[in-house]
Amino acid sequence: MICTRAEVSGGFLTGRLIGRNCYGEAKCAAVREHLDQAVSASIYAYADHPSDDPLLTLANHPFCVRMRASETDIEPGDDR
Repeated sequence: MICTRAEVSGGFLTGRLIGRNCYGEAKCAAVREHLDQAVSASIYAYADHPSDDPLLTLANHPFCVRMRASETDIEPGDDR
């Protein structure tokens, strides 16, 4: 799983991030970094926000999901 990592100290979340915020193009960069180490890969991406559009474009298997009807006009299971 590639995602934003939160800092933990003494068993508590500090509110700080480890590395960069995995959002928008930064998420794609993190996937590409990981793929540089992989021999071959299928990319499954699940997205619930327009900021994930670059990731969906990169994925072999993109899936749009909607958390709340008011957030977006993408229907659950609508893949691009």
